[in-house]
Amino acid sequence: MRPIFRLKNLTITWRLVLWFVVVALLPLALFGYLSLEKSGEALRYETLTRLNLLSDKKTLEIKTYLAERREDAWLLSRSKLIDEAMPVLLHAYSQQGSRSAQYLNAAKPFQNSFAAYIGNGDSTLFYDVFLITPEGEIIFTYQHEDDFATNLISGPYRETGLARVFNQSRMTLESGISDIEKYMPSRAKAAFISVPIIRGGVLQGVLAFQLDTQQIYHVASDNVGLGKTGETVIATYYDTQHVKYIAPLQREVELDLFKPRDFARVPLPMRQALSGIQSGGIVEDYRGVEVLAAWRYLPELRWGMVVKIDADEVFAPLYQQRRNLLGILFVLTVLGGLVAFFLGRQLVIRIKRFSSTADEIARGDLSRRVEESGSDEIGTLAQNFNRMTENLQFSYRSLEGRVDERTRELQVSNEQLQEEIIEREHIEKALRDAQEYLRIAATTFETHEAILITDARANIIRVNQAFQDTTGYCAEEVLGKNPRFLSSGCQDSAFYVEMWQQLVANGTWSGELWDRHKDGHIYPKNLTITAVKNILGETTEYVSIFSDISERKRAEEEIRNLAFYDVLTQLPNRRLLLDRLHLALSVSARSGSYGAVLFLDMDRFKRLNDTLGHGCGDLLLIEVAERIRFCVREVDTVARFGGDEFVILLEEVGKNADEASKKAALIAEKIRAALSVPYKIKEHEYHSSPSIGVNLYCGNGNAVEDLLKHADMAMYEAKESGRNAVRFFDPVMQHSVSERASLEADLHRAVPDQQLQLYYQIQVDSNQRSLGAEALLRWIHPTRGMVSPAQFIPLAEESILILELGDWVLDAACRQLAIWSEADLMRHLTLAVNVSGKQFKQRDFVEKVARILQVHQVDASRLKLELTESVVLNDVTDVISKMQALKALRVRLSMDDFGTGYSSLSYLKQLPLDQIKIDQSFVRDMTFDQNDAVMVQTIIDMAKNFGLNVIAEGVETEAQKLLLEQLGCLNYQGYLFSKPLPIAQFEALLKESVL
Repeated sequence: MRPIFRLKNLTITWRLVLWFVVVALLPLALFGYLSLEKSGEALRYETLTRLNLLSDKKTLEIKTYLAERREDAWLLSRSKLIDEAMPVLLHAYSQQGSRSAQYLNAAKPFQNSFAAYIGNGDSTLFYDVFLITPEGEIIFTYQHEDDFATNLISGPYRETGLARVFNQSRMTLESGISDIEKYMPSRAKAAFISVPIIRGGVLQGVLAFQLDTQQIYHVASDNVGLGKTGETVIATYYDTQHVKYIAPLQREVELDLFKPRDFARVPLPMRQALSGIQSGGIVEDYRGVEVLAAWRYLPELRWGMVVKIDADEVFAPLYQQRRNLLGILFVLTVLGGLVAFFLGRQLVIRIKRFSSTADEIARGDLSRRVEESGSDEIGTLAQNFNRMTENLQFSYRSLEGRVDERTRELQVSNEQLQEEIIEREHIEKALRDAQEYLRIAATTFETHEAILITDARANIIRVNQAFQDTTGYCAEEVLGKNPRFLSSGCQDSAFYVEMWQQLVANGTWSGELWDRHKDGHIYPKNLTITAVKNILGETTEYVSIFSDISERKRAEEEIRNLAFYDVLTQLPNRRLLLDRLHLALSVSARSGSYGAVLFLDMDRFKRLNDTLGHGCGDLLLIEVAERIRFCVREVDTVARFGGDEFVILLEEVGKNADEASKKAALIAEKIRAALSVPYKIKEHEYHSSPSIGVNLYCGNGNAVEDLLKHADMAMYEAKESGRNAVRFFDPVMQHSVSERASLEADLHRAVPDQQLQLYYQIQVDSNQRSLGAEALLRWIHPTRGMVSPAQFIPLAEESILILELGDWVLDAACRQLAIWSEADLMRHLTLAVNVSGKQFKQRDFVEKVARILQVHQVDASRLKLELTESVVLNDVTDVISKMQALKALRVRLSMDDFGTGYSSLSYLKQLPLDQIKIDQSFVRDMTFDQNDAVMVQTIIDMAKNFGLNVIAEGVETEAQKLLLEQLGCLNYQGYLFSKPLPIAQFEALLKESVL
């Protein structure tokens, strides 16, 4: 077996060597190490501070630039120039058209005025200026590119950054700024700023600017102060899962810019920057090299910016100091070790002699003495050792005498112990006798009800065991006492006076009262007192019989709880919550303090009931109730409102709205986090989360119903934002709901008041001959003006209004076909009508179409019904049956927006379709996106294979039309040929095309 290394096994020589290393060299090495670490930390801190300052400087310059441009836009929107330009340009644009001479003459003076905001060279402020009507029409641009005279709501550029900031300013009446992205009209990267034009509180239009992005790139790419290896890296989101670099990389020049990269593979600093985290530290960059970096997020541009410098460049001086320190330590180790070895060797010789003499003394020879040579520590040790040996001899001689004395002391202690044992036996016998007496007494005078007997002066003379069980007092404690010591204090003196009066008069009294138990708790009891009289009629004793009725009272309390508390969670129910809300409003009115109502709903709770059963759902609700109670104060009310909805009433959370909102937000977030922790339900682990709406109150100015309604609205806002969120009620939210309700109410009157119109967008072939048109519904409100279909169609889809609108459109379209049948120029036209899902699902839909065709005497082959994929694939059997019935009427059928859903070829071949319409989302990008071009080609080839006609919608450029024609699509619809027009302008367009 190999020997185990221990320090005590080392010789003194090697211990001295080890001492030198530990005591001398290690502190020196530690001091050098700590000095280097401190220097490194200081250098790292100084560098990171400098990088943070540079990052903040770049961020501030960019934000300042954007703020100045935004202020320029606001100033111009409020200027007299806009007051003059908007009505003049709008009148010329709407009356004469954008290409008319009248419009050009009207725009010419304003072209020069707006040139001051364009600038040139280093003084460039904006690239382009846009004037846009509330309906989305671009009536003026400085550059006059392809976006001029298009509609940002329904036109070809409705998905651009310009359209987004326009809609933001139009809807919120605030300024907006877009991402930097490729903008087709400018054929370059572009960002836009927009501000609303408001006069007299009414939106007159939107003013938009296209920014000069080179100014921003110049500030962000300036690498001054970053050393040889430093650089600034800039990136932004390509989509939700990918990132792209948008500025050249100094160390990887061949890296492809703007190419999407997986977000998870992007270096940590850039991921954190794009996530909105601003920090700094030592990390790896895109090359895998360790760098010192600081990163920031520019929310205005959605940029992540990382300013970095290589760690090797920063720490180069520190590395040289470390090498010097290691050399010095090596030299000191060699020299010190040699000196320590020599001194230790001399010391070992003397110690060995000492050890030999000590060994002989240990064997029993106490006459031996150690040699006392020298005056150092070893010599002193020898002298002390010799004195110790002499003392040991003396102690050995006196030891026997002390042993005899201790023996005598132990004998005396043993005699005392025997006496104590005898006394303890007497005590135990007395205790056994007392226990036997108590057992005999306990078997007498027993009943299930407590009995108390007093003498005529009301002094207790006897009680039974039930009395002791009920009151907690034993007989010895109560005998001779008056029963009033049991009084709880809940009854006043008048109660007892009346009781004694009845007892004296009738000889008995019965009733309920509260008494105090020995342990202090108060309990209810049912008491009967009877006076015992002798043959002379004198009262000699009083017998009281009573029982504890706590269980009965508890049952009564349970009945009350059933009325005011939820059976499952034991929380207050809706009735008790409303009572407490009324009380809280009154308290708030008196104190002036703010409170809050939190309306909570568990997300996707129905899915749990459907998958694991209602029993598991109940267990989840119980756990939710416990977690909520744990998160709030005892004075707060947590109530189950119904189903998986809970309401939390927080009283007196702040003296002002700001303080109350902060505290309410903290409590709501605490509850949200607690309820998002996974639940252990039986053997399942279930994940859920809450959506929480918060509404503050102060005083009794708001009704209880309004408080709950507003909190409920805020909760639904949290659900619409993605669930697992907290949202405060905002009057804007109420305004939005009210506006939506108002719009729905107005929409109910649209058909009776004849506010609806059909607009027509022409459909042509490859030679631009008219084939027909698509009927598009428009709502002309008397006060709202033109209401966008994007606003009222979804609203109608959510209610049954879509059925009334659909019937009106179908009737109006057939009426127009009947009119066209009388005109040679238009009798050949086919009119396409969109059919909603709810409308098509009606059982009598086919009969309704047949009836309308019969009423207007229309050739059914001129009516084309457009159905979306979602409608067609919803209930295939019923859909095919209805489509065959429509085909029997000779009505044409077209599948609208083909390719955007989940088309199945097995279903497609069963559908009696006449036409497939290629969705505009594929047409829009097909000239520069190969994937869209391949998709269009596939749809065309498939339609030909099934013997179907094909038409492309959203055709807006000659390049798109040419490519579609090359791919085999010969029918088109889009802004290239005409925007949707009212009937008079549409018929005029047909006449002009013939001429």
